[in-house]
Amino acid sequence: MALYYWPRIIGEQLADKVEAERLSNGILWLKTVDPSLTQNLIFFKKQIIRKYNRILGSRTIRSVRIVTGEVRTKKKNDDQQRPLELKEEFEVKLPESINTIKDEELRDAFSRFFRYHFSLRERRLMNGSKECKVCGRLYEENTTCSCQINK
Repeated sequence: MALYYWPRIIGEQLADKVEAERLSNGILWLKTVDPSLTQNLIFFKKQIIRKYNRILGSRTIRSVRIVTGEVRTKKKNDDQQRPLELKEEFEVKLPESINTIKDEELRDAFSRFFRYHFSLRERRLMNGSKECKVCGRLYEENTTCSCQINK
């Protein structure tokens, strides 16, 4: 979700120049081509963390690391060019509320989003993650869900 919200966090003007690469253990990794932009972003780490935590919940992002390197530029219609493919065993029943959306593009976007995240969840389960029986979150094998740790 952090990568999905990156353009909203950074703004349209910088979204093509700064790429959110990954989120690992609460650390958001950003990449930019320009070393001076890297330097400037260092001053905005706290604001980036604050914006993310407002959207995703507190303590989701604990730190930001910024590196200089090649950034993949994303075309505006990139998501529409690459169709989402799910195998039959991963086919998921969409919530009925999606069908109530009148705007066809928005309805399709929500459907793709829902299916994509369902496939990610299934992939994590196949790779050894466990589902918490209390909150439904996925957690790595040999660890405890964060809802159980906080109790």
